[in-house]
Amino acid sequence: MTLAPLIAVGVAAAVVDLDERRLPNPLTGTFALGTALAAIEAGAGPARSAAGIAALVLAVAVVVKAVHGEVLGWGDIKLLPSLAALLAVLDPPLTLVGLVGATALLCVTLALFTAAGQGRGETVPYGPALVVGAFAAPLVT
Repeated sequence: MTLAPLIAVGVAAAVVDLDERRLPNPLTGTFALGTALAAIEAGAGPARSAAGIAALVLAVAVVVKAVHGEVLGWGDIKLLPSLAALLAVLDPPLTLVGLVGATALLCVTLALFTAAGQGRGETVPYGPALVVGAFAAPLVT
């Protein structure tokens, strides 16, 4: 399985989020489609694992959004399950590594934006942290 197209779309999403403070549907949708195709290519077992993990991550993200609406944007919620599913296709334990890494990078991002006087009441771009955390997971294990 070649990851180059997914990496390209993920990087594009991160760059757009950093610049525009939003994750556009064409990028999150393309990433989701690419992840689904990678899961299908990997076979029935990995595809099932990826789908289950994506559903769980989506459910948690929606609950976080419902409880603390300002914490996550809808673009983040659309991107998270695809990133988790891709890691599950590669190796299910990578999902936890990627999500922990992304969460740590989210905290760093928020701290940096707050230190720069931009944290409260402004949209903080989480896409770069999510993408880097997920893509770095295979490199740190």
